[in-house]
Amino acid sequence: MSQRRDITLPIATSLDDLTTISLTPEQLFARHCAVVGSSGSGKSWSVARLIEEAAKFRSKLIVFDATGEYRSLTKNVFSIHVGRDSSRDPHSLFASVPYFELSEPDLVSLFEPTNATQWVKLRSAVKTLKLLHLVPVLGSNGTLPKAQKLKAPFEQALQARAEQIDRPECIFNIHKLPLQIEFECVEPVRSQSEFNYWGGINSSDHSTCVPLIHRVEELLKTPEFGPIFNPPAIPSAFEAIEKLISDPSVSVLRISLENLPSTHRIREIIVNALGRHVFHMAHQGALSKTPVVLFLDEAHQILTNDEKSRNRALPTDTFNQIAKEGRKFGVTLCVATQRPKDIPEDILSQIGTFIVHRLIGESDRRAIEVASGALDAENLATLATLGPGEALILGAGVRDARRVKVLPPAHPPYSHDPDYQTAWRRVTTKA
Repeated sequence: MSQRRDITLPIATSLDDLTTISLTPEQLFARHCAVVGSSGSGKSWSVARLIEEAAKFRSKLIVFDATGEYRSLTKNVFSIHVGRDSSRDPHSLFASVPYFELSEPDLVSLFEPTNATQWVKLRSAVKTLKLLHLVPVLGSNGTLPKAQKLKAPFEQALQARAEQIDRPECIFNIHKLPLQIEFECVEPVRSQSEFNYWGGINSSDHSTCVPLIHRVEELLKTPEFGPIFNPPAIPSAFEAIEKLISDPSVSVLRISLENLPSTHRIREIIVNALGRHVFHMAHQGALSKTPVVLFLDEAHQILTNDEKSRNRALPTDTFNQIAKEGRKFGVTLCVATQRPKDIPEDILSQIGTFIVHRLIGESDRRAIEVASGALDAENLATLATLGPGEALILGAGVRDARRVKVLPPAHPPYSHDPDYQTAWRRVTTKA
């Protein structure tokens, strides 16, 4: 017996007879979705329309709002913002992203060690500080100077608490990190006959780590990173995700990133950490009856397709894993971008349904052609001539590529063009 699919989302009308075109959640999201289009093509309106229509049901959506433009959506929506507490949305709550809820690879990526020595000393310092939180008597004033010290007490305690230390939620005092990195720069043994003691300061390692130490000190003092390194006593974004899953009255969690700086790839790191938290919940079976759709606005800022960036120690594989495995566990993606060519191929190739607005760049159009496998030469050429709000729907939701006019959302996003007529109008004064 086939499963009944009574829930449909009206998202567009046909251009010829204005027939409403509705798709089921399965057609749109079960095999991932992408909304693409150049600036001003109507991409944001399509995303807002999808969110509004889905929010009318007991859906579970998490919207990573890069610029805060979806703050107009409020029905069944719970909004938080991370970064500075200066949201333009009075309905949005300030949320933290505590450093101790980030993984070790997240922190390594945030502090950006530039060579193997910095990498090793940073990881060692984090592990030492975690152990000192559990066994404070090992150190002095929250740190452990290792030069000329006996190794045994440290190594025994580290072995006994290895499982606790390896957990992402293991707390440590991050403000001691610069000094502890310095303390890690020691010779591995005092001498060949005193291998049970650390040796003296390794001046070469210390010199190599000085730039890293200064970089960590700078970031810890940067006000924009306060919600991470000095998290106030407020709910975290991780707790907001769990609230969404458990609260039947909320369909959408909007996480505004507009107050986060764009430096140090902090947006990429935080969104990946939150996405990984959702994926972990899915692996634990928490989403088996409540599937979640993750909306990535301006996805090219989060999902890098740059070879140099991918070679760095950045934990950007969360959404690759979700694209490949998420459907089995109840979590799928809806990516929105102006630059589909910058989305990793292994993510774009997993997309089942495309809503494609005007695309000017040939490389962007070619990326959609390759990923969808559903564009002929005529439709490919059409992508450069689509009017505002017009789109082609491709993939699992339709048999053939179909040109449509997307229905406007009830509450359009805040993505208005500059009003030059008002801004430039001024009273002229007589000479």
